[in-house]
Amino acid sequence: MNNAINFIELTWLLPFIRAAIILIVGYYLATFLSRKSEKLTADYVSPQHIMIIKKSVYFIVLLLFVIASLQQLNFQLSVLLGSAGVATVAIGFAAKTSISNMICGVFLILEKSFVVGDTICVKGHQGEIMSIDFLSIKIRTTDNTMIRVPNEDIISSDVVNLTHFKHRRLTLNVAVGYGADFSKVQDILLKIAEGSTLNLKKPAATVILDNFGDSAINLKFSVWVNKADYNEAKNTLQQAIKIALEINDIESPSQQMKVQLLKSIAK
Repeated sequence: MNNAINFIELTWLLPFIRAAIILIVGYYLATFLSRKSEKLTADYVSPQHIMIIKKSVYFIVLLLFVIASLQQLNFQLSVLLGSAGVATVAIGFAAKTSISNMICGVFLILEKSFVVGDTICVKGHQGEIMSIDFLSIKIRTTDNTMIRVPNEDIISSDVVNLTHFKHRRLTLNVAVGYGADFSKVQDILLKIAEGSTLNLKKPAATVILDNFGDSAINLKFSVWVNKADYNEAKNTLQQAIKIALEINDIESPSQQMKVQLLKSIAK
């Protein structure tokens, strides 16, 4: 009698055991295939497309195993799909923002205004794009913090892509005193650009007189560099400018403060 009861209990548990085994195998297989797809496509498509392919493979494989595990529990696929349709409609009304973000995510991926690895400025934030997902993009700032921006906000905002093109113009502000010889300063700056290995030479470096400040003449010194060299060029050129101006005794601007003393005369 006891053996019969144990057999019945085991028979009742077998579908759940099989379903659990299928889910476990499906999870590990989906993980393995998604990583394999990443390696196989790495040399042929962009990082963003690699991410899409990797996630698509993972969820498609996992979904197939989920369906297979549900069938072990005698779930009818047609009933399940019908219930899923009703649930989708209900969730759709309750999650309009999420659906809007998903649609915007598709447009962002197709438009390719920026891709994973680009550095962008959006809504007051600047950083490198870590991922472009269906609901949001994730940005890593220079101080290694992560910012999540909903796709709907990205679509409706001005986005500045700092690394879209191969080359960037680096513009440095240089201030000299009113007693300085502008032509001499211009020659010094152009020689600095000519001697820099990071300067692309074409387009040629330029020095323009930007404006007359309260205590200085403000110049704009511009060179073109590879986008990967931008920060290094900015640092080395500013150091070279400081040293060159000091060696050539170029007058530096001095802050001037006017103080007016009012004397009270008692009547």
